[in-house]
Amino acid sequence: MKRVLSVILLLLYMRPDSATDVMSCAVSRESNEDRGTFCFKVVKPLLQHFRISAESKEQFDRLQGKLQQLEATIKSLASKANANNEASCNCSADKLKADEETLRLQTEITELQTKLAAQQEALQKSNQLKDSLMSEKDERIVDFDKKLEARVEAHKETLKGTQQLQVKVNELQTKIEESDKLKDSLITEKDKRIADLKEQISNNMNKNQQFEAKLINFVEQAELTSFVPYSIDIRTIRVPGTEPFKVPFASKFSEWVVIQRRMDEYEEFGRDWEEYKHGFGDLRRNFWFGLEKLHLMTKFQPHELYILLEDFGNEKRYARYTNFSVGNEAQAYELLSVGEYSGDAGNALDTADDQTAKNMKFSTQDRDNDKNDRNLTVKRDELRAALSVKR
Repeated sequence: MKRVLSVILLLLYMRPDSATDVMSCAVSRESNEDRGTFCFKVVKPLLQHFRISAESKEQFDRLQGKLQQLEATIKSLASKANANNEASCNCSADKLKADEETLRLQTEITELQTKLAAQQEALQKSNQLKDSLMSEKDERIVDFDKKLEARVEAHKETLKGTQQLQVKVNELQTKIEESDKLKDSLITEKDKRIADLKEQISNNMNKNQQFEAKLINFVEQAELTSFVPYSIDIRTIRVPGTEPFKVPFASKFSEWVVIQRRMDEYEEFGRDWEEYKHGFGDLRRNFWFGLEKLHLMTKFQPHELYILLEDFGNEKRYARYTNFSVGNEAQAYELLSVGEYSGDAGNALDTADDQTAKNMKFSTQDRDNDKNDRNLTVKRDELRAALSVKR
């Protein structure tokens, strides 16, 4: 840059050597104008380059290149100017104009140098700032790399722990599935056992019910059959409409009331109406309970009827009716109801023909109320019988 400026100053302050230099000519004048125009064209790109150089270092480099080209051009122009000055006349007026132009150019060049220095200083500061930012960026990058590396290591450790945990989870899941299978198997087996137990319980309940029914039947049969050869329990009861009277029960703990027992020939059963109405015989052996008492008992409370027959060959038969009731004397002690039948002696009280005893009035040898032409008489040596009712 200093070499360029010295060449320009040399060009501007040259003096004429001879009288011929003072003479003005068209050639010298034209050369000075060309020189001024050429210098302006050279300086203008330099000013533009200075304005642009603040933006980037690359523009500054280009400006340096242009300045070098300008220096070469100025050297070339200086050589031409020296040659022209030697050949031209020295004209005072032209030299003054050239000096003014040279001063103007020198002033502009000085301003350009000042601006260029400011731009170089700003560029240097910018470079320093850039270097500082780059250094800070590098430090941050290094720090970030370290942190990133630490995070990566931590992530690897976490991933490793996660993988181990996943292995444990898979093992636990496998155990859970095996446990579920075992549980399902146990539940299935338990359900099967429960179903088997329920079936066994149901079967046992059915068997128990059957056994209970058989036992009840056996107990009742035992109660009803036990009073035939043995004594019975005599109790006193009260029925609405009459005085208290004695009642023969099948046993001490039984609820069956014996209304007739015929075991041997020591009691005559061919009696008249009044005797059958009030009853007769020995309550501990052979007897008839009495139609009026039977009517009162079955009137105020439902009763069952149990008939036990036994021949002298010890063969027994029985008949049982669920709803036994007898009418009053005005109704001739009609058999009002017998209910459902069960037993092995045959249903003689409720048959489908006209010989049925149901709804039949009671008959004795002195009062015939039934539909038969004669009263049926059973020989004493053929049959032993007992009739009983239960509340």
